[in-house]
Amino acid sequence: MISKERLKQLEKAEAKLTALENGGVDNWSFYGEAMEEYNKQEEIEEKIDALMEEIEDAMLDGMYEPSERGAGFAATEEAIEKTKEIILKFVKDQK
Repeated sequence: MISKERLKQLEKAEAKLTALENGGVDNWSFYGEAMEEYNKQEEIEEKIDALMEEIEDAMLDGMYEPSERGAGFAATEEAIEKTKEIILKFVKDQK
């Protein structure tokens, strides 16, 4: 849960950004360069989110309860191998 103080900080930051953009800061000659690091981080986070979803799907697809109810779950060897392949592909794509 977000605190009232943090919500207020975020609302102020959003208002400030809106004012800057309305004032034309996005036309500033160095705007793209200034936003480059932010955009890289956003792209990385999006890729990681997609990777996590793909891994979760692979692991859940091969999930089973190895013993009696409530004993926990395990992944099949096939699911583990598929997950490794997903991670390796992700790492290769980042190079």
